Amino acid sequence: MRSLSWLLVFMAATWCVSAGEQKTKETKPVVLKIGDRKYKILFAHMIFRDRTTPEIRIVKPGEDADRLKKFWQELSKKKSLSLDGERVVTRNGDKVREHYTQIVEPGDEDYPFAVYDNLRLKFNVDFGFVLRRLILSRTIKGRPEIVGRLEFHNPTPIAFFRSKKHPAEAERLLKIWQAISGEDGSMETDRQSEIELRYSKKAHEPRFFESTRKALEKKHGYTVVFEEEIR
Repeated sequence: MRSLSWLLVFMAATWCVSAGEQKTKETKPVVLKIGDRKYKILFAHMIFRDRTTPEIRIVKPGEDADRLKKFWQELSKKKSLSLDGERVVTRNGDKVREHYTQIVEPGDEDYPFAVYDNLRLKFNVDFGFVLRRLILSRTIKGRPEIVGRLEFHNPTPIAFFRSKKHPAEAERLLKIWQAISGEDGSMETDRQSEIELRYSKKAHEPRFFESTRKALEKKHGYTVVFEEEIR
């Protein structure tokens, strides 16, 4: 179980950046999906936008949600938490696995994962992510029309342009997106005749999401509606 726990923690950690990289990359939220241990029914999300105090969103009110709130009240009072891990070390020329315990404090990069380690003793806990979405519209022939959307998958953006309904707008938006993203993507067309542009190295730059939103609104004249979804 400890090996599995650390594997999940390691996988989720790939969504985050190390403390030494924070100057060049934006720290992304860590999402914990919390359910009851017997039936694994989701009843809450715990979202760490920083590495100290999470936002708790109750999906299904009830006794489990109340237990979570009480458990977090007690857990958050602790000055540090333990985080169990596993690593490969070399001993006498052989590589072996060893367990170790790391002590982390609120604000540390690994703090959300230490919370995960403690929560899983009481609840069924899994990792999720924050999907941020920008819905883009422009006035066409006197009517506001949705012409595309950008979805930021923690943090890699995927751009969808409605090429079938508004081919000229799709081409315009595609050129704008290529300029914003640095033309680092590959382009595909799906069954719904939407142009899909995947991946941008610039997505890892600080404030890329906000700068993209601002450029689309201020510089290129789109009406931008922001949506957020936990998955």
